[in-house]
Amino acid sequence: MKLEVDSVFYQVPEKVILSDIHLSLADGEVLGVLGRNGSGKSSLFKLMFGLATAESFHLRVDGVRRKNIYDQGLLQYLPQVDFLPGSFKLHHAMDLFKLGSSTKNRILNMLQETGMKRVYELSGGKRRLFEASMLLFSKSPFLILDEPFTGLTPIVVDQLSELIREVSSEKGIIVTDHLYKSVLPISDRLMLMTAGTLKPVNGLEDLEDAGYLSFPDS
Repeated sequence: MKLEVDSVFYQVPEKVILSDIHLSLADGEVLGVLGRNGSGKSSLFKLMFGLATAESFHLRVDGVRRKNIYDQGLLQYLPQVDFLPGSFKLHHAMDLFKLGSSTKNRILNMLQETGMKRVYELSGGKRRLFEASMLLFSKSPFLILDEPFTGLTPIVVDQLSELIREVSSEKGIIVTDHLYKSVLPISDRLMLMTAGTLKPVNGLEDLEDAGYLSFPDS
């Protein structure tokens, strides 16, 4: 399958957030999207997931224009903030994503927790890993991970990176994070968001030439 986004124009009063955007994502690949704070990355992801509307926005799956692809089970989105209610027990949360028993056990073993634990009882890093893992193991063919490595120790970053690469054989995954050194090794392609537009980049040299590596928040 292939997901494409183009003809994007999104603005708030007196400020253009996104323009002249073209993005494509095929199953079986990881697309790394980098950019400093305020460049428009999260705005684009919210448009793709249906959490915002734009003056112009076209999304196609296998060449067919689609709306509300989340409702159709085609896309999952890990936002920058926690999205699961803290009162949920872990096994109830995993039931929402219709995960099989072996997958549930794998996630719990990874967390070193029991299914009776409540989400609010997890540390910040474990909660992030839990939410990301459930989306990665979901049946949706496309996935957006917005700052998935936030709050994770280096060991857990490596663990999540391996999981992303594992499931990417069957999914198309977009990853963005200010920890760009964790994004680069797992990405098949890279794009840089600057001033509300996306352009392809080939690695550290291109990022340096674009001035991205000189920003404190990158």
